[in-house]
Amino acid sequence: MDGCDGWHFILTTIREGHKIRRSDGFHSGIVAKVLMSKNDSVDEPLRKQAWDYFHMHSGQRLTTFNFYIVISSVITTGLVATFQKDYQLPRLGIALGLLLSFFSFIFWKVDSRNRQLIKGAEEALIFFEKASGFEDTNGVPHVAKIFLREGYGTSQRRAGKSTLPWKKHYSYTTSLNLVFLAFALIGLLGGIIAACRR
Repeated sequence: MDGCDGWHFILTTIREGHKIRRSDGFHSGIVAKVLMSKNDSVDEPLRKQAWDYFHMHSGQRLTTFNFYIVISSVITTGLVATFQKDYQLPRLGIALGLLLSFFSFIFWKVDSRNRQLIKGAEEALIFFEKASGFEDTNGVPHVAKIFLREGYGTSQRRAGKSTLPWKKHYSYTTSLNLVFLAFALIGLLGGIIAACRR
């Protein structure tokens, strides 16, 4: 195989997308390097897109939750204020209680959607981590595989059962859901109390 034929073989292999199934020394090595370089150039934009997507929606999730905390705290303060004996609009407590429960439901649904979007980005990043070539050690993902290593650590922490609530493992989602539930119950209970005090 002369020089021209060799490069023709390389270009043909790349164009057709076939796997290298031959071992003709120098030319096979060149083909492997060219294909690897070509794959890297294709993967890099997708990897960046996945990371930017993850970064955007994870930041959006935290910002949305912070906004929810502010709104819920203001509504709760107003709800408690309606319990005073000399308050002129006791019925307002019913509206505020229902509003707090309603906001808790809406923001919970928004958080669920953000979580789905983040999960999709995580799956894409995990795909690239698996294709990175870094070898795991005794089943433990390589330290460079952040998402895979975190998933492994989470599964290990969940395996450790404890009867003490403060020693149990709570995921980010579980913690947020508990806050949503707490404010929803406060709103529901506050609305009922306000209705009974009319």
